[in-house]
Amino acid sequence: MLIEAYSGAVKDSASKDERKRLGLPVTKQLVYYKDKRDVQSKVNVVSFFEVERFPTWSLIRLQLADESETDIHSSYFVEMQSPSFIRDMEEQEKVLTISV
Repeated sequence: MLIEAYSGAVKDSASKDERKRLGLPVTKQLVYYKDKRDVQSKVNVVSFFEVERFPTWSLIRLQLADESETDIHSSYFVEMQSPSFIRDMEEQEKVLTISV
């Protein structure tokens, strides 16, 4: 079942409402990192839609500015919008490395 696609840039109230529901930022361009260790891998999201909705999360399909598509867990996509995402991922990897 295809659910309505929403803009990766802030354009209309429907996109804003859907962003709020998913916990995404409402006032900025959405981004996706192809490599969680490299800030240079950041790509703007052209549009997104829910592929599937579960009780506590959704599977989101992203259409990216480089013309590729990818599916992502909604919670991880929300984390990706943080300005400190790359730094947070590096810290998480350090903790995992130390504890292993």
